[in-house]
Amino acid sequence: MKRKRKKTILPMLLVLLFSSCLVLILFYLKENIIASKQSIAYSRVPKIMPMPVNFTETGYITDFDSKWEKKTGNWVFLYENPGIPVIRVNLEFTNESKCDLGEGLKLCKKTQLIEGERIRIEGLMRVDKLIVSLITKAR
Repeated sequence: MKRKRKKTILPMLLVLLFSSCLVLILFYLKENIIASKQSIAYSRVPKIMPMPVNFTETGYITDFDSKWEKKTGNWVFLYENPGIPVIRVNLEFTNESKCDLGEGLKLCKKTQLIEGERIRIEGLMRVDKLIVSLITKAR
């Protein structure tokens, strides 16, 4: 007489439980590895700090150089202080320089500036130049 094998459900349940746990653990590890890679990549992005401003005046802009009596393409800001004749400051534009000349706030392009226009300018004054932060139309 042949002996019948007793099939138990317990080993199959244990295998199923083990494989389910393994899948959950692998999924958890995958998600955490992706999240940590993203946070590492994000931490490498330089933080953009606003440009400091130590100069705010209203005046006029020009690219005409009276010394050479011609337009040079180098923009200059002209303004007055009480008791001082016209003060001339060379302008330097950066990737952070913004202009709002009636069309909304945009990156400054020298081509959008208008000769002799009255403007209000904010920026960082250095010994020989003004690093432009913001140019707006004067009111």
